[in-house]
Amino acid sequence: MDFFRQTDYVMKAAIDSLSRYQALELGSRKIRVNSIALGAIETDFGGGAVRDISDLNKFLASETALGRVGLPDDIGSVVTNV
Repeated sequence: MDFFRQTDYVMKAAIDSLSRYQALELGSRKIRVNSIALGAIETDFGGGAVRDISDLNKFLASETALGRVGLPDDIGSVVTNV
């Protein structure tokens, strides 16, 4: 397993753990805690690298369950409803 994947998995686990902890701490005050753990999305973020560099796009797609990187439309409704 390469360094990129290890750090990605660790960061997502840390955010998930923090979100769960905050939800337990703040739930009694009726404060909700949400988190969204995204993978690679074809956007302008990072200079559009995922979208514009086909080798990077293919590599990241090969690492996902769906066999493709995400599109803004895949996450837009989730983000706006949180």
